[in-house]
Amino acid sequence: EPEDPSRPIVEIKAIPGKSTGLAELERAIALHRDHLVLVFYHAKWCRACRYVKHRLEKLALQHAYPDVKFVSVDQTAARAVCRDMGIQEFPTIQMFKDMIKVAEIHGAELEKITGALEANLKHLKDQ
Repeated sequence: EPEDPSRPIVEIKAIPGKSTGLAELERAIALHRDHLVLVFYHAKWCRACRYVKHRLEKLALQHAYPDVKFVSVDQTAARAVCRDMGIQEFPTIQMFKDMIKVAEIHGAELEKITGALEANLKHLKDQ
């Protein structure tokens, strides 16, 4: 189904019998190639993930970074996507610019995440 632009975070889920969710993730990354796309991989059992998810949702809802598109991949809803994207641990964040991965951050250090956001947004503006 088409993406709802009013939703601050795009959720990627497998569609049983139709898609693992990978095509939807690739579409989201391609669709927002003029933005910095932040993909947040998390798991329900991961406490650090809940902490990061809460903070990222806040950033997305406040439109703190208008040039960033937030994408969420829940391991329980899209296990194959996590595997296909090489995710070994949770939480993991990947950032894409013009469909190319420009950053990967493991763990729940928000300073690392916002630092990578700021650095990559600066490059986006410099182009």
